Amino acid sequence: MLLGKTLLEKNLIDQEQLQATLARQRATGGRIEDHLVALGFLTREQLWKMVQEPPPVPFSIQETGHEAQFLLKFVLKSMFVSGLQNIPEISREIALTRSIVEELLQIAKKEGLVETRGALGGNSAILRYALTNKGMERTLEVLQQSQYVGPVPVTLSTYRLQVEKQTVTNEHVTNETLAHILAHLVLSPYILRQLGPAVNSGKPILLYGPSGNGKTSIAEAIGQAFEQTIYLPRSIEVAGISLRFSIRSSMRKCRALALPPRPNG
Repeated sequence: MLLGKTLLEKNLIDQEQLQATLARQRATGGRIEDHLVALGFLTREQLWKMVQEPPPVPFSIQETGHEAQFLLKFVLKSMFVSGLQNIPEISREIALTRSIVEELLQIAKKEGLVETRGALGGNSAILRYALTNKGMERTLEVLQQSQYVGPVPVTLSTYRLQVEKQTVTNEHVTNETLAHILAHLVLSPYILRQLGPAVNSGKPILLYGPSGNGKTSIAEAIGQAFEQTIYLPRSIEVAGISLRFSIRSSMRKCRALALPPRPNG
């Protein structure tokens, strides 16, 4: 349903089309994307363009999906643990735009948690900030709840939507692509005919046989058939708790990002 809501927000479908799609899905099962295409409401190309979009970068506190006080915790912890003093440094550390960090520091200043310490070096445009005694006390309380320091976690709903967009069933591997990625292996046409439907099913594939018959090589090659970039969050927030992801270095075609990605300015 999250994907359907996103399609509505982008005006790719209307409410009537969504209801018709959901009714068909309830009757026959399957994925909402397949029913949208089957009913002629969207083409595969339109869906592919939408799911390929990178996660949006929020430019306001509201767009992050978090409350201001939740975000403020990460500003305070970055200043206390990492010793950061200015907006550009904090922005890079917690992966939020500078405008949001500036807004959060203004909130912290009003609450007496931080104070300004003048300009940074000879750059009068960049101010230095420091925690007050009250700010240090608040930060120690926050650290007792969670010692996670780093990019602000994405909301669970944002993560779920990204998972829906990145499902392998949104990609269709052609016979030509499959033949190309397996060209370095000597396989019978029978095996290729079996692999095609299995790969496009979006379900687990069981490869079995004696040692050395090419199972691992086939599995690694199949991974090359999928072109979509997979965006992984640094952490997600569930019921106020930040859960950090562990990214395996062997994963291919993945981008380990704080969703949204680190800002450039």
